[in-house]
Amino acid sequence: MRISDLRSRPADESAKRIAEAIEGAGSARTRIAAVRRDQSGAKVGSHSSGIADFRTHLASMRSEETGLEQLAVGPDLLHRLAPEAREQVGKSWLRSPNCPYYAGERAELVAAFRLGVAEPKDFSIEDGERERLHHHVFELKARRSHRDPVIARLYAHLRHHGCRSLTYHVWLTEDGRLEHTREHVVLPLLAQRLDHPLAWTVDHWDFGVAVEIEVPGPDEIYSVPDDPGDPGEHRWAALSPNPQDRAL
Repeated sequence: MRISDLRSRPADESAKRIAEAIEGAGSARTRIAAVRRDQSGAKVGSHSSGIADFRTHLASMRSEETGLEQLAVGPDLLHRLAPEAREQVGKSWLRSPNCPYYAGERAELVAAFRLGVAEPKDFSIEDGERERLHHHVFELKARRSHRDPVIARLYAHLRHHGCRSLTYHVWLTEDGRLEHTREHVVLPLLAQRLDHPLAWTVDHWDFGVAVEIEVPGPDEIYSVPDDPGDPGEHRWAALSPNPQDRAL
């Protein structure tokens, strides 16, 4: 079954089911794959895996290359410092700047499907491990504006990161249960900066998994200033054992 089959259904049927499924997903296992350029200009990959709690906007990740922990705490990105860096600054975690338009992301995705701004691109029925799955593919384009403030914030988030669009994959069971999601973005406008990815892919699955994430207190966190011209970026490079490992 391809895109023609999807369009033969009621216009909002699939989008409504997907919005309901995403909104009802409280937690999930997650994996982030990013592609960057190293000092020589060669493309290199980095990977982190862990667990996310969408209700509290928390995620706990671990780098598959270095083993270092990473936390997403609302709009803040925290990285566990290596022992020598901890001794240098007297803190256990490093906070790095994040997108000023961050607002939890799930609300933006739900609104995108409910308001019809997620454009259907493909549809197929696949054999999953336990049952047949409906695989939907949508595209969200980084337009200039939208009257709905949640969608406008999503557009601003994409433009801030240099994304022309976001491709969103959804796998649903035949009874509408969320099985797997995947977000993929390409960042051509940031391709010349070593500290930003060229592209990243975020997978979520095992929805409803139990989550226990311990958040460090303010006295445990060393903050990098949000001003991109601030020497905080250089401090990050000095403190991080692998600056290319910022996958969150």
